[in-house]
Amino acid sequence: MLRAFLAEQLANGAILLISELDGAAAGYLLAEISARPANPFRHASKSLYVHHIAVDPALQRRRIGQELIDAAVAIGRAESVDAMRLDSWSFNTSAHAFFEAEGFTPLNVVFERKLL
Repeated sequence: MLRAFLAEQLANGAILLISELDGAAAGYLLAEISARPANPFRHASKSLYVHHIAVDPALQRRRIGQELIDAAVAIGRAESVDAMRLDSWSFNTSAHAFFEAEGFTPLNVVFERKLL
């Protein structure tokens, strides 16, 4: 299922970065460039949106995540994007610490109310 999902994402223009260590996948980053036109509520923007970033838990703290972010930043700069964006579950505080160490700052908060 993952292979089919990633193939579909790539066919639709997604960016997939894979980090290898000793010939095996150590982590990946899946992103897309998103251009939004201006409207009465916001300015036009072009961003690199990171949908997924994951590193094998056994290989974390070995700069793999930083290298994936750095590679995505290079792509974003080459494509003249305004910013890189991502979201994270509120409970994933270790990821938040990583993102903040990589220069990300919180932008907005999404609230949810269960109806069922």
